[in-house]
Amino acid sequence: MGDFAGSIASRRSLVITTLAAVQWIGLTLVLVTALLSRETFPPAEVLAWGAVAGASGCLGLALFFSAM
Repeated sequence: MGDFAGSIASRRSLVITTLAAVQWIGLTLVLVTALLSRETFPPAEVLAWGAVAGASGCLGLALFFSAM
């Protein structure tokens, strides 16, 4: 559902604007979930791999939205 809504939004506005909104919404949801779960804080290596995965996902969404 999110990919569909994002592709529609990217047709109506700039891809970078849509991408920024999508990423901020996702980050907010992940942070709220992480805080509510009360799990221990992950090591720096895990956070680094998460950042790489997030950047790769962001690039993939940018390419997907621009192709639409």
